[in-house]
Amino acid sequence: MKNKGRIFLNFIVAAAFTVIVVVGFFSIFSVADINVEVTAGEKGETSARAVKADLEKFRGKSLLFLDMKEVAAVLAAYPYLEVERLEKSYPNGIVATLRERREVFLFENGEDKYILDDRGVVLAKNPSEEENLIGLFISDVTGEPIFATRAEAGLVLEAEDGGLLSLVYSMSEIAAYTDNISAIEVKYGAVGGEVVMDEVVFHMRTGVEIWVYDALDAGAEKMRTAMEVFEQTSDYNKGMNYIVVNRTEGEIVATYTRDDPMSADKQ
Repeated sequence: MKNKGRIFLNFIVAAAFTVIVVVGFFSIFSVADINVEVTAGEKGETSARAVKADLEKFRGKSLLFLDMKEVAAVLAAYPYLEVERLEKSYPNGIVATLRERREVFLFENGEDKYILDDRGVVLAKNPSEEENLIGLFISDVTGEPIFATRAEAGLVLEAEDGGLLSLVYSMSEIAAYTDNISAIEVKYGAVGGEVVMDEVVFHMRTGVEIWVYDALDAGAEKMRTAMEVFEQTSDYNKGMNYIVVNRTEGEIVATYTRDDPMSADKQ
């Protein structure tokens, strides 16, 4: 009897010890530290405060079994914040590094307008304020507007543009975005899979227009060439007329002109 009692007692002690170890183990790996670092302006700060509050729901959960896709889904609800880093920090932390997306473009889509960042990510729909944004318009060969096929917050806006919009974002960076550009007209058309028009017109804040023909052919390089002419142009002449850039006999050439460009087939 004494042996049986001793065995039972040992079992109880072992079981209790196991429970203590398991509880202690999971306590060590329970989320206790949620570190959110944000590089942000006014809108980003507002979103960042809300993000930190939302992430509190993961506090106390086991870091070992935490699905980081759930954490990422919370962050995805804030289009003004781009996730640069998101990871577990053992033994009990979550680390998120976020960057504010800057408002750059205002894309007109029929009756709706969308604010886009520098890479075309949709930030907001039908804003109450549009100050200092670059108006962005896209039309086909007949001049009819081309509408977005996807305009979902937090995702890149998509349209039937042959990839021209993504190039326009890069070209805009070369021209220093809102510092120099007030509006952009994108003209795109394709027939039977062949591009028949890919023109981009940059309306500069000074008044001059930069016309880039065949933009899908080395558009970024053409924009750099156009900006070189822009910088060399006097302040007086920057206030009017046009800078036209195209490839001539294999060489990219940008020219300041008073002649009104109408379309590529008239050049």
